[in-house]
Amino acid sequence: METIEIGVRNDIATCLKYKPKKRPTFILMHDSSNPTVRKAIAESPWAEHPHVHGVGLDFIPGVLFDRGDLRGQIWGGLAAAVMLPEKRSGELSLEAPFEYSSTRNQS
Repeated sequence: METIEIGVRNDIATCLKYKPKKRPTFILMHDSSNPTVRKAIAESPWAEHPHVHGVGLDFIPGVLFDRGDLRGQIWGGLAAAVMLPEKRSGELSLEAPFEYSSTRNQS
């Protein structure tokens, strides 16, 4: 497991210890379009926590860079998770509407 992935998982684990008391809590996670970060966010144990009501990996989509030092890398984007004081009554919704690939044709 990469260092970045471990860091993302640890950060999320810390956030998931919190239980909202009266108001919704929103967790924003940056660089959610990067494949390593995205994998760590998607594979975190969101569903094990009943106060998590939804996770969206592409709240704000990222970009495929064409800049020399970052050419072909995918960065940016914000993921969002919503925690509510009441427990979730059904399955957790984890949405990831965009599929990113750094193997695009780069002409």
